[in-house]
Amino acid sequence: MNAPVHTGLPADLNVVGDPAPLLGQTCLELICTEFVEDGRITDEANETLIRTLDGWTQLCFDCGLVFWRPDRHAPEPYEAAPDTGEASIVLKEVAAVRGQLITGIETDIGEAVTVVTLRFQNGAHIRLISSVADDTTEVRVSPASAAEKHPTHAR
Repeated sequence: MNAPVHTGLPADLNVVGDPAPLLGQTCLELICTEFVEDGRITDEANETLIRTLDGWTQLCFDCGLVFWRPDRHAPEPYEAAPDTGEASIVLKEVAAVRGQLITGIETDIGEAVTVVTLRFQNGAHIRLISSVADDTTEVRVSPASAAEKHPTHAR
């Protein structure tokens, strides 16, 4: 099993909470909360929630900081009323990692972006790339099998 790897700027100063308890756990669900405004995606992963037998863990970013928090509740979708300026919240599950052991968590903190990579026993990995300037997070899924075409689906 891989230990967490922290590269880039001193991660301990930029990481709040501890992802280590996730290592060696089975990922029962991994859900990204996607913000949708006026029919377009404005943030692929405003927060990422990981469910193991120990419950939910929330991963989110703010101003280059990484936050790991225990969470008691499953995420819920939200439909914003038209013309309110609010974002709707759509839940996207990353199916490629369901039931897989979490084998590694890597954090790379730079001036413009912060990247957290989650690695799984089946070879899949998820990169969450947070832009400091835009306050948005992109999700990149590398499934275990290159033949897998749709690693996420709406819930």
